Amino acid sequence: MENDVLSLIGLIGAVVQLGGCVLLLTLFALLRRHADRRSYFSSWGSAWLALTLAITAVVFRYNILPTLITASSLEGLGEVQALHFFYQSGKLIYLVLLAVGTAQYAVGLRSRGWVPGAVALSILYAGASVAASDRITDLVVLQAPLAVTVFVYCALTLLRLPHPRRSLGSRVTGVVFAMMAILWVIYFGAFGMPRFGIANMSRAATLIVSFNTYLDLVLQMLLGYAMVLVFMEDAKREVDDAHAELAIAHDQLRRAALYDTLTGALNRRAFAQGVGLEAAKATFGTVAMLDMDNLKFVNDSYGHSSGDEALRYLVTVMREALRPSDRIYRWGGDEFLLVLPGAQPDAVLHRVESILAAAHPLHLKTARDPLRLVASYGAAEFGSGEDLLGAIDRADVEMYKHKHRRRTPRSTPSVA
Repeated sequence: MENDVLSLIGLIGAVVQLGGCVLLLTLFALLRRHADRRSYFSSWGSAWLALTLAITAVVFRYNILPTLITASSLEGLGEVQALHFFYQSGKLIYLVLLAVGTAQYAVGLRSRGWVPGAVALSILYAGASVAASDRITDLVVLQAPLAVTVFVYCALTLLRLPHPRRSLGSRVTGVVFAMMAILWVIYFGAFGMPRFGIANMSRAATLIVSFNTYLDLVLQMLLGYAMVLVFMEDAKREVDDAHAELAIAHDQLRRAALYDTLTGALNRRAFAQGVGLEAAKATFGTVAMLDMDNLKFVNDSYGHSSGDEALRYLVTVMREALRPSDRIYRWGGDEFLLVLPGAQPDAVLHRVESILAAAHPLHLKTARDPLRLVASYGAAEFGSGEDLLGAIDRADVEMYKHKHRRRTPRSTPSVA
């Protein structure tokens, strides 16, 4: 009576295991379209397909075939041998594809020329196994050495990954592979007792044989979902890389939008958005308007490329002399705004005058004589961030007063 119950449990277990394999196969099929560049995931998915076909053969052998054939014993029938061969081939191909997928994930295995050969050897081994025995328990014993070898290889490969590559998914997958290797060592002993001449199996071995499909199902489900976790972690790393690249592109676009491409100074849009004004808005200070008086002369005499070079040189000279908290903005064609937190107008005017006077003349490629920087400037103080625009207007007025006092037409040559 007990043997009948255990036999029924085994039959039900095969169906339950098949259901679990179908579930995993469906999950991998749904995710496979997102894994085009992850060959390891495709190999693992193919492994679950091979296992599903193998378990299907077992279910057909024990649950369906007895209802179709009325013979007193099915052992030795051609249909049974064919199903045994199908089962053994599927299980061995499953093992090969697990090893291939693990190698692809761990070391980026590219050459798969040997994989068809390994599959062919698996089929030949399956044929030899079926020819040697007509009992499925013997086939399990013949699978065991190969299964243990593959599972140990997969476990060691994943658990010994370099530290930067270790993740929760790889560790869990490696641990499950190790558990499967231990289970198959137990299977080898339990299923091998009759084959090794031990006629009466121990009760523990009998229970293992009867419940092996449930044990397989638990570990297979753990393994399948651990593999999915590996895939999701891999996909997350790719998404994180894409986000980082987008962030860099966003920063570049933002810089292009807020910086003058010719001189490298902040532009008027940057001022409108408050870029660089954090220190100025938190204290008093001075703004200065600076206008390059001899730009028109340079453009007319030496070309606009020389004028561009002169503007770049002016910004370079000013930036090198300013404090880290000071900011320079290109306000118009040849006009620049200086924002100097905590500074007084008289000191700023004196500093600008000193900077321009100390600047080395610029040697233009298209001019014989070096060019001296000539500029008009005006300054005004501000008491808070709200007063910045008013201060700019006042500094602009002072700049034009300075230009008028100097009586320097824009067309006046400025050579050293």
